[in-house]
Amino acid sequence: MKILMPKFYLLFNPKSGIHRTQTFLDRTLKIFRDNDVETKVVHTEFPRHAFELAKTLDFDGFDGLCALGGDGTMHEMVNGLLCREDGQEIPLGILPAGTGNSYLYDRDMLDLEVVTQKIAQNQPTAIDILEVSCATQRYFSFNIVGWGMMTHGNITAEKLRWLGKRRYDVGAIWEIIKCQSFPARVITENGSYDYHMHFVLGANTIHTGTGMKMAPKAKMDDGLIDLLLVKAGTRAQLLKLFPRIFHGGHIHSPLVEYLQVSSFELETEQNMLLNLDGEILGTSPCSVKVLPSHLSVLL
Repeated sequence: MKILMPKFYLLFNPKSGIHRTQTFLDRTLKIFRDNDVETKVVHTEFPRHAFELAKTLDFDGFDGLCALGGDGTMHEMVNGLLCREDGQEIPLGILPAGTGNSYLYDRDMLDLEVVTQKIAQNQPTAIDILEVSCATQRYFSFNIVGWGMMTHGNITAEKLRWLGKRRYDVGAIWEIIKCQSFPARVITENGSYDYHMHFVLGANTIHTGTGMKMAPKAKMDDGLIDLLLVKAGTRAQLLKLFPRIFHGGHIHSPLVEYLQVSSFELETEQNMLLNLDGEILGTSPCSVKVLPSHLSVLL
């Protein structure tokens, strides 16, 4: 009996966060060939092209949609796939060629060869997805839904792309120096939380940015959102809190409320931008709910 070779689309973004993507592409294709994986390479040519491709590509005869990129590329693929008019589904795979790889940090797999070998095995699993409903738009998140400092710090970081991975730390420190907080109400099945906050973070993964353990109790397949509410504090308190984020110790701070919920609503006095998987999309007020085991992934 003939065993069919797996067949994957491979999206290739030459402008991703790490500029050695041609070398990464060559190495990936070699590993796929060595593992009898058939690959069709599709180049992304403009912003959000991965979204359009995931939304429109013909998946007949294919076993997976993969990409060389980071969290932004994964976000585009997730949203394109879940917005398809024909309802076609396919497992997604991301290979590390971006600045931020929160998903792969959670998997403890950041080496290109290791990730490619794992994806080549073609053994899909399911993860949760967060559905974000704003006034007129709906989005999907595999990583985080952030508000407040989580958004403003990312906007600052994107202006400092020349710093590479360090830009996320610089963006966070700049927000700490500014020490802004905003009135907000967060409503969950556990109760209502109403006070000035530096930020709100709904997480599906442990990691955010470049190795920050923002939600150390998070699991991608537990049907729960790990929700962090960071209450207004002093600049000194925030500077003390920041280094603890890298090992998860920040959740024990009196400034931090750490919850595990199936949904939450964020009410704000003014419309404020959201950070969805590192992309600035949507505004508060908004509601977020978990969609258990809603996405098939190859890693």
